[in-house]
Amino acid sequence: MIIILLPAFNEALDLAELIPDIGRALESEYIILLVDDGSDDGTLPLAAGLSRLFPLRVVRHDKNRGLGAALKAGLAYASALYEPEDILITMDADNSHPPSLIPRMIDELERADMVIASRFAGGAAVSGLSLFRRLLTGFGSMILGACFPLDGVRDYTSGYRGIRVSVLKRYYLKRGFLPVTSKGFPAVGEILIRLISEGITLSEVPLKLRYDKKKGPSKLRVIPSITGYIVLLIKLFCERSMPGKLKKRSRPS
Repeated sequence: MIIILLPAFNEALDLAELIPDIGRALESEYIILLVDDGSDDGTLPLAAGLSRLFPLRVVRHDKNRGLGAALKAGLAYASALYEPEDILITMDADNSHPPSLIPRMIDELERADMVIASRFAGGAAVSGLSLFRRLLTGFGSMILGACFPLDGVRDYTSGYRGIRVSVLKRYYLKRGFLPVTSKGFPAVGEILIRLISEGITLSEVPLKLRYDKKKGPSKLRVIPSITGYIVLLIKLFCERSMPGKLKKRSRPS
C-alpha cells in the first residue's frame, strides 16, 4: 500500500488539480491521507467531492495548528493503521511537487529506508521562485547540513519524501513519540535529523519543483521559521549531548 500524506491549509485551488494527478501517476494500490489543518477556503467540501472519485481520507483539525502538527497527525495515522511494508509519501499540497516522481521514489525505496526528492541534486530544477525565496528555502538545509552533516544528502528540508512505515514504527517503539515536535516549517528538517540518528539509509532523486503551478498564497512566515530553526537546533544539540537521546551521525550505514 502507498500512503500519500498531504498536510493542507487552504489549498482547495491546488488540490483540485493535484489529487487527480496523483491518481494518474500511481498504478499500485494507494490511499491519499489529507490532513486538513483548519482550512476555511472550501478544502473540506472539495475533499468530500473528490473522495467519491479517489481513495481519499481526511483527518481534520478544527483550527490551524501549523505544518508540524499536520505532519505529526499524518505520521501517527500511518504508523498506527498501516503495515511495516507499506510506503508513506509526504508531499506539499500546493501542487508544486510533481506526482509523476512518485514511481521513481518507490523504486528507490527498494534500496533505502527513505528517499528525498531533492532541490539540490544533479538534474534538479526550480520554476517560479524568486531569488529571495530560493535563498530562504536553502537556509534550513544549509544550517542543518552544517550542524548534522550527512554524506550524499543535500536537501534537509524538502517536504517531498518517501519512507518505509516500518521506520516510523521502530522509532515510536524505541522513543515513545513520533519524530516531530516543532510546530511550523522546521518540523520537516526535524523529522529527517531524528530519523537519521537511528541509522536509516537514505537516497536522493532530483526534484523539478514547480512553484509556478501554485495557485494559493505562500504559508511560509520568514521570522517564525528562522526562529523555529534556531530553537530546533538548540533542542537537537541538547539532546545529542544526553546519552540515549540523539546520536550524531555522519554517514548512513
